[in-house]
Amino acid sequence: MATLNDFMKFTKEALDDFASYVEDNSRKRFLRKYKFQKKASSKGKLYNAINKKVEVFEDRILVRFPFMKDVDYAKFVDQGVKGKTSSYSPSRTSPFGFGSGKGKKGGLTKAISKWVKAKRFQFRTEDGRFMSYQSMTYLISRKIYNKGIPAKKFFTRSFDEAYKNLPQEIVEAFALDVKERFKEFTKK
Repeated sequence: MATLNDFMKFTKEALDDFASYVEDNSRKRFLRKYKFQKKASSKGKLYNAINKKVEVFEDRILVRFPFMKDVDYAKFVDQGVKGKTSSYSPSRTSPFGFGSGKGKKGGLTKAISKWVKAKRFQFRTEDGRFMSYQSMTYLISRKIYNKGIPAKKFFTRSFDEAYKNLPQEIVEAFALDVKERFKEFTKK
């Protein structure tokens, strides 16, 4: 007996093309330099995690982008985070915000401290001495907490752009699948 995978060959192909387009454009947009950045993002953990999965089951075809759940901060980079006192304009519509009481206490400070030490990042004081990692962590954490994180929308824009073209492609692919299946029935 034919499975959904056999019957929906063209539809699965159209969905796979859709997912590939979203994946490729998300990677390109992630590396793009935005107005609020001094330099473009680098190919790190999030960039390498951007992926897609198209799975065929008995009764459905599922398109997933697991990196949005696998990398815990992906949604914050994509949607941005509103600051406590002011926000970057792309982040004003974000569902996430500092000071809302929903996140764990001290999570930002711990992450920034870890990052500052890993990158060996230190400003100099007015007399030329390096600031301590603790002072660096405080300054950077305070700035991010008050101002927020600007939204890159690297995934959201790619998905929305591809989704606009998807309905017509699915209709055409499904029509081809039905036509192929009809040919098989008429041959018997």
